[in-house]
Amino acid sequence: MKRRSFLKTTVIGGAATAASQLVLESCHKDKAASSFVTMVKKPEVSLLAGLENEWLKVDILSDASTSVIDKKNSITWQSGPVALQEFGPIDEGHVWLRQERSMCEEYPGRFVGKKKNNNEIEFTLLGRQDRIMGRFTCHVHLEENSIVYRISRIDESIQSLVFPTPFLCSALVLPSGIGKLVTERPSRGIYARQAQTFFTHLNMRWIGGLNDKGGWLGIYEEGFEDAGAIIANRTASPAWMKTLGRWQHPFVFRIKFIKGNYVDLAKEYRRWFISKGLFKSLKDKITENENLKKFLGGRAFWFNLAHPAPRKKELEDILFTPDQVSRKGNDGDVIVHCTYAKAKEILSRYEALGMKKGLIKIAGWINRGYDASHPDIWPPEPKLGTLDELKELMQFRKQWVMGLHDNYMDIYDNNPSFPKGVIRQADGSLMTGGFWAGGQAYIMNYRDSLQYARRNWEQIKTLMPQAMFVDTTTAMQLYQSYEKGNEYTKADDLHYKMELIRFFKQQGVLFGSEEVADFAIPLIDWFENRHRRKAGESIPLWPLVFHDAAFCMRYHPEPKEYPAWLEDMLYGYMLHFFNGENFDEKYFASTFHVDQWHELIGTDEMISHRFLTEDNSVEETIFSSGKRIVCNFGNEKYADQKGTVKPHNYIITT
Repeated sequence: MKRRSFLKTTVIGGAATAASQLVLESCHKDKAASSFVTMVKKPEVSLLAGLENEWLKVDILSDASTSVIDKKNSITWQSGPVALQEFGPIDEGHVWLRQERSMCEEYPGRFVGKKKNNNEIEFTLLGRQDRIMGRFTCHVHLEENSIVYRISRIDESIQSLVFPTPFLCSALVLPSGIGKLVTERPSRGIYARQAQTFFTHLNMRWIGGLNDKGGWLGIYEEGFEDAGAIIANRTASPAWMKTLGRWQHPFVFRIKFIKGNYVDLAKEYRRWFISKGLFKSLKDKITENENLKKFLGGRAFWFNLAHPAPRKKELEDILFTPDQVSRKGNDGDVIVHCTYAKAKEILSRYEALGMKKGLIKIAGWINRGYDASHPDIWPPEPKLGTLDELKELMQFRKQWVMGLHDNYMDIYDNNPSFPKGVIRQADGSLMTGGFWAGGQAYIMNYRDSLQYARRNWEQIKTLMPQAMFVDTTTAMQLYQSYEKGNEYTKADDLHYKMELIRFFKQQGVLFGSEEVADFAIPLIDWFENRHRRKAGESIPLWPLVFHDAAFCMRYHPEPKEYPAWLEDMLYGYMLHFFNGENFDEKYFASTFHVDQWHELIGTDEMISHRFLTEDNSVEETIFSSGKRIVCNFGNEKYADQKGTVKPHNYIITT
């Protein structure tokens, strides 16, 4: 009550305010000089906008701090007056956005707001010592249990913008990996901060927070291609970035307030995703292509047949010593691991061990082996056998899906098509990727990649693959290219990635890619990822939203504490294996209980997850068919309501 009285009696006036407004007008007209102007004196904080409907009561103050009362659930939320800003563009044009940020490259952004018409607010962003960084406009309105922010008309003097300011919460919920619950403040305290973007770090377009009663869910509705988040001291704020060096479109950010925990946040996002017409179920995808049913209760294999010896010059570039270089083979060598004929023998052995169905991916089949020749992959590497032998391998068993590995993001400079399609930085330089089996990779835009894929398919289709695994398509952040006459935005990148997936689907093959990303859900059939459990921190956000939309399988080392398959069972994932000299046939033959479980729940929605013990060593997931699994990752027996769960074991109930 005292606070409301204070807000009502606060008056902005006098000579100080007039001087401030003069400075503000001057800075707005001279945008290039605005970052060197300091506000004479900030006005007193006042109530800028009071919004209310049946669900929410929201007060936005002139310093951008906001109080929210969730009237339906009697929960109060508060944001402060500061959002950490970066001096630069956040995305520096590297293949992997640098997550760790320092205080030296960020500043505490503060705001001075002025109300315009129809719930539109003009904010001035201030840096240290009240330096004026620029202005932007924010339209705010309520829709049921949501605040909707529409941010537009951002001054070019603002290099990147983090807004609105973060809501205080007791835990962060981030769609990172399998899902992340952040309950502790970082060990580095106030100094630890991160930038995260779609889709390398955040695989769904939302962030969230919890308190002891409920949660907030922040959904990036428009402009998410040029967006990310700044994470600091257990807070999260949306971060907005320029398109090709300029502010070219508005951004819309929706914050929903609900009662419940991280499961409820995941389900709220799922409902939003479905409402936008973006969701497609596995059952519908199986109806379109019955080969996908062979994944249900199956397992996957990655067969890498060959790889190139690295080029001496490239090894020198990464400072290999002469002794290290000599152990890598000679330039132009193809190192063969497994011929087509040998692969058939190995697959027959796996069949004898009990494998009935699933996916076999053949990698390293391309010219000179794995990664060597993208996108100029044809003809297949002759040292592996004849073309007819490869065709025979691709038709090995009808009950298995036989697929090929390919890649349309990486290109290498010793291939004929280089550098057509390579992303150009603002200075005209080529974007470099990782240093892989083929050497130093460069990154292509997917508009040109789609043309390469169409060209290559004319040869690939003669092998009659049932599936294509196109590496990195869903694993990486979105890119932009400044190539003159072939400019390419992050929105273009998203569009053409979808077009590439759609092209392969139109050829009648199943499609999979690396890691998970929600943009691909309408089309993709399976994801391969690195989801790993960290007790108490890992929460299954991805399967809670999308378990029944795409099959998932994991690349993982064997944990020391418990068998790796226990995590796969908890999440409802398929098993995944790599062929190799040290392949453990005994382990392979002992894990068919995982396939049997997957057969039961592989196309179900995951409806619930809980930690059942204080140390988070026992977890439960429940699926829409009513099947329930309790997994004990600890070293002590757990007395469940349906029976005892031994250490490193599980029980299934209905």
